Amino acid sequence: MTNPLEQVGNQRKSRKFTFKDFSMKGKAEELLSKMENDVFVLGRIAIKGQSTLIYAQTNAGKTLLIIYLLIRAIKQGNIDPSNVFYLNADDHGKGFAQKLQLADKYGFEMIGGGFEGNADVAFSPDMLQELLEERVEAGEAGNTIVILDTVKKFVDHMDKKGGRKFGMYTRPFITQGGTLIMLSHVNKHKDGEGKSIYSGTTDLIDDADCAFTLEVSEGDSTRIVTFEHQKSRGDVALNASYSYTRKEGQSYFELLDSVTAVSAADAERERELSDSKQFVTDNIHIVNEVVACIRGGIVLKTELTKEVAERTAEARKRVNKVLSKCTGNGALQYWLFRTGEHNKQIYRLNKATAKSGAKI
Repeated sequence: MTNPLEQVGNQRKSRKFTFKDFSMKGKAEELLSKMENDVFVLGRIAIKGQSTLIYAQTNAGKTLLIIYLLIRAIKQGNIDPSNVFYLNADDHGKGFAQKLQLADKYGFEMIGGGFEGNADVAFSPDMLQELLEERVEAGEAGNTIVILDTVKKFVDHMDKKGGRKFGMYTRPFITQGGTLIMLSHVNKHKDGEGKSIYSGTTDLIDDADCAFTLEVSEGDSTRIVTFEHQKSRGDVALNASYSYTRKEGQSYFELLDSVTAVSAADAERERELSDSKQFVTDNIHIVNEVVACIRGGIVLKTELTKEVAERTAEARKRVNKVLSKCTGNGALQYWLFRTGEHNKQIYRLNKATAKSGAKI
């Protein structure tokens, strides 16, 4: 099988090029027309003919959401399912079988690592280069959508040399109109703003046309997952949110049925609620001491801050932050204050906390 990159190399040896050979002069209308007719493969997240990289923490629901969006695109007639190849190299057993049932139902192709399919050999991720080159040589790249779940099975994202090689053999496929969607993982640690950071070297994200990270807001049983834009070429969404509900004994199909689009406003409210819950969880020892002190008659802010800081061995700055964030009548707020003489802040428990037991 001839490598497209080798073909370019041979052409260079046989003739000399000039700058004008590569000039795009006069092709602006053609390019604009192409952009105006963008076909979205996954909501407004991935555009046909581009490479899209989606980063998420483990168990965030990235596979669930990709399959949900893929099925929607098929139902809407945006894509031909027979040209979609879902390379599921990160699943096995019952999980793979359930996703294969969905592929059969909606007509897209599911390929699993270690499974033979219609061949006499089992599929292995190191076959990807050959398979992409076959699509290019057959002139079928523009009709082909390939989903890699997850991309780490196909390239060592920690190795710059491997990342460059991966980019070299996937780019001809993209250039010829192929669509590549890659699912990957974020770093275990978040940045200073609590946002997810993509894992590995920068080669994958540098080579991708679009990239998103998934941010998760946890509810009691419902998760809201937001695609947050990191990089784009084309009119993709800056953010897009979806929710799904987990229940005990729930099947994968029921989980898929629970997925729904969420407005930006609702997603922001849920994110704020999730952040508040996490804040209270991280500072529950301070919250409980503040409640105990107010019940015990220590109600002036200066005295309250000093006493709680001593009891918890925490900095007064942190205690003051808890006092501020947990003031009000909200679900995760526990006390109120009024301003007395000389602008002194006097605290009291709100009605819900006053009726509760000794600890939150």
